[in-house]
Parts: sequence; structure tokens; C-alpha cells
Amino acid sequence: MSVQPTTPTPAAISRRGAGIAQLLLGGAACAAAALAAVAVAPLARADTVLYNSSTYESGALGTGPNQTFVSTGSSFVAPILNYLTNSSTATSDLVFITWYRGSVSNPVIFDATTGSIVYVGPAGGAFLGVQEYKGEPVLTQFAGNIILPAGYGQGTFLLRASNYSVVDSFSFVGLAANMTDMHEFVLTSDNTALLQAYNTTAADLTVVGGPSDGYVLDCVFQEVDVDTREVLFQWSTLEHIPVNDTLAVFAVSGNHSYPFDYCHMNSLEKDQAGNYLVSFRGLSAVYSISSSTGDILWKMGGADNSFTFGDGVEFYYQHHARLQSDIRSSPFNMTLFDNGMEASQEDKEAYGRGLLLSVDTTAKTVTLVTEFKPSFNTTISSQGSVQILDSGNVLVGWGADSEFSEYTIDGKLLRDAQFAEVGSSSASYRCLSSSWTGAPTTTPALALVSASSSSSTSWTAYVSWNGDTRVTTWVLADAASS
Repeated sequence: MSVQPTTPTPAAISRRGAGIAQLLLGGAACAAAALAAVAVAPLARADTVLYNSSTYESGALGTGPNQTFVSTGSSFVAPILNYLTNSSTATSDLVFITWYRGSVSNPVIFDATTGSIVYVGPAGGAFLGVQEYKGEPVLTQFAGNIILPAGYGQGTFLLRASNYSVVDSFSFVGLAANMTDMHEFVLTSDNTALLQAYNTTAADLTVVGGPSDGYVLDCVFQEVDVDTREVLFQWSTLEHIPVNDTLAVFAVSGNHSYPFDYCHMNSLEKDQAGNYLVSFRGLSAVYSISSSTGDILWKMGGADNSFTFGDGVEFYYQHHARLQSDIRSSPFNMTLFDNGMEASQEDKEAYGRGLLLSVDTTAKTVTLVTEFKPSFNTTISSQGSVQILDSGNVLVGWGADSEFSEYTIDGKLLRDAQFAEVGSSSASYRCLSSSWTGAPTTTPALALVSASSSSSTSWTAYVSWNGDTRVTTWVLADAASS
């Protein structure tokens, strides 16, 4: 469903981004194009943002409400946000999502405070927000295909500069072209990049009820030099993790066309000691892996858990494990997204949640610091993210449930917004917040619409600039016709 507002909510003339600004000009002078050289016009915001909309939540606007704009035409489609809570103390700035809706996905940036759309990019996969590349901020976006039913990627990662041009791309080294997975791409402070791939590999699957001549998805990650693409480290799940460690249900044929996804690696980062923190959804576990030997240093969760869990720590099918303090000083803090269900899609908990955990590698204990609970109280079938903001607040993206929330560090809800009906086919792999300066090389889009009466003609100017974050005031300029 496409929604074009007819009575926009008035807004201040100061604007940021690609939300469609509506300039209202009246009178015959405008119709004759005989205005003074510069006129600042009355302005109203013409992109749709809703607040506690019962029609949105009921699905009356469609399961993935979206909008098109007069200035850009029907080919430019963006989500409509519905705010359930929006406290003035929330601090998230621009928010970056991967707007999945069925088989189509686009990177989207919007202003978290107002819900106005800033940027809708070309179709692709996971949108991993802003990272630093050679001293400059870049957007990182996966471009390729999503392979179902396992839900992994085959493509490459693109780096986009502030003008949205592609300045570099990265692919997994040593495999066929476009075999890079979408789940993770990290640019490190060591001028290296972390990538991962799902590699179809022969394996004996009798231990999980499959064929002896079966195939698995071997999750492989590598660290490469940014300048030379030299592989500095590479690690394979099949070489280190037996198939029967999986908690995933064997529900495919296990042949070459439908290999068994027994690990499903979905996040990766390099810690302060130079080792790797890796999340495996299929194992319901987070691993620490040595960068010098490739040995597994410890396992958090899953089979053969290295830790004793305190109350409220147990997690299932998790995503986005991230260190929040120096791992060399134990105990340290870690965040992760707990989906709350197991591989058979049966609920193991009452709801999915964000978690802030304290990990003590000496005492081998994990304790719950804060639980970030969703407003909708359901488990999450896939995806999700947790980010601690510079302000100390916490942003949680609810993955398959098309919502994001901001909390204080102790779990008080400050902001809660939907970009599709909960339970729809819309989703976002992660939801991240960052500052970003967009300076596109394109020109603003403008459309003039006239309305005539017996005495005069009035005009409405619709204007937008996809991806621009520098605009503070729209000014309409014209020259008298000769």
C-alpha cells in the first residue's frame, strides 16, 4: 500500500535529510513566474509519520505500510514509521536499517527523533551502518543474493562515501566470486577487514539423522589486509566444531543443493587481545577463538558451555554479540540479542530481548546486568541487534519483528517505533544509530502541482534530496520571465 499525505503536519522550516518538504505558494504572481528573486515559502513536512496509530498496528494500512512522494515519483518507496513511545530524553540520531519486505530489501536511513526519511538506497542485503575506512566514514552495505531456506548471503560488501559513490568493495578471498556472506563485515583499527562465508562442504551427517555422504554449510571467516587483501587469518567451523554440537534441527535433505546449516555464524569481531568473538546461532553459543592458534578459548552457551550462568542469562538463537569493555580485564561486559527460541522454532523463553551481560573468564560465570524487554512480548524468529550509544543509552533492533527501541542503560524504555506491523514479512537484520553527513552528487528533486480557481492559481512545490543531511532551510528562487 502506498500512502501520500494530503494534510501534512506543520513543521519548522529547519529540516534535515530527504523527508519530503512541502513548500506552499499562493497567488497569480506565482503562476506567472514573476516572483522576487528569492522567496522563503511556508513549509510543511510531507512525509508520513504516525503516532500510536491503531490502524497501523491492526494491519489496516497493510502489513508493511509505505509511502511514495510527489517529488520523486512512484519508483521511490520508503517505510512509514509508527511511534509508540518517543521520549525527549532518547538520544539516537540517525538510524540505519535494512528494510526487508518479502524478497526486496533496501538500505534506509531515517531521523530517529522525527521519523523522517533521510535516505533510501539501491536494493541489496544487510546494511551495517557507518564504519571508518582510511580515516573517513563510509556506509557498509551488502550487495548480492539471500539464499533460502538457510538465510545466508552470496555477494560482496560495498563501501559508500558521503556522496554515496562506491569507493571500495570487499569479497571473501579464496572462494568463487560473490561468495561473501551478508551477516558481518568489520573494518578494524588495524587496517584489516573481517569477512565471512558459507561454504558448501561434504560431511558425514549420520550423527544428526542425515546421509553419510551429505553436505553442510561450513561457516568460514577471515581477516584480510585492507590494502593488499592478503589473508592474515582464516578459520573454519567444520575443522573445529563437530556437527553433533549443533542445536539446529536437521530438516533438509543434506545434499549439495540443500546443505545442513549446523552453525549459522551471524556476528564477528576482533577483541582487544587480538582474538575473535564469534556468534553461532545454530549452536546457541558465542565462542572466543585464538588468533594465534585457532583454538577455541571458551564457549558461552550451547553444548559444553564453559560458564555457569546466573539467573536470567540463558539465551537461544542469539545474534550480534559485542564486547562493551576490555576483554583483557575480567569481568568484562558484553551485549547480545537473545531471540528466545530454539532451532525448531519453539519458544524457549516468554519473549526475545536485548542483554547486557557481565562475563568473568576467571570464575567462569556470566551474570545478567540488564534485560531490555520488548513492548510486544513475543520471541523473535530471526535477526536482531543491540548497540550501546555514545550517550550510554541502548538501541535494540527487533529483527524479524520490524521495530526498534531505545532504553536507558538500566532498561527504562524511551523510544519505541515500528516500521512495519509486528509479525509481517518486513524485517531489518540490524538497527544501528550513528552520526553521518550525506552529501549526494545528485540535485534535489522538485515537482510543481497547480490548483486553479476562478480568481487565481496556486502552486505547491514538493522538494526532496535523497541522502542529504546538510539541508537546514529550503528556499525557492525564481527569476521574472522575459
